[in-house]
Amino acid sequence: MQSPDHAPAKVGHLEQRRGRCRSSRPCDGVLKNLLNKSGLTNVNTKTVRALLKLPSTSQALEMMQQAFGAYRAVVADLGEAERSKAWLEVRECLKQFENDDGFKTEFEFIIGSGARK
Repeated sequence: MQSPDHAPAKVGHLEQRRGRCRSSRPCDGVLKNLLNKSGLTNVNTKTVRALLKLPSTSQALEMMQQAFGAYRAVVADLGEAERSKAWLEVRECLKQFENDDGFKTEFEFIIGSGARK
């Protein structure tokens, strides 16, 4: 659980800050740089927020394991024991978003666009 002063706390390789779990790698500008390097012009990015509500943390973890290929890729090269441990760390981090009404959090998506030359 997050401390009252909102100080970051490490959970394995994840950083918990201000009620959000995020990779410790910054992603600002990554999509924009990729689009520019691919030769597109008039590159734009926009951050969009979306609310996610599920009955439980278990269902949120299951969704991440099944639907989010990027998360699966991160643990793909781990052995079975290490992979299980990593998913347990993610589950512990996700628990902060569950209350009596279920699991609720907000996602941020970065949408990118550009034009071919």
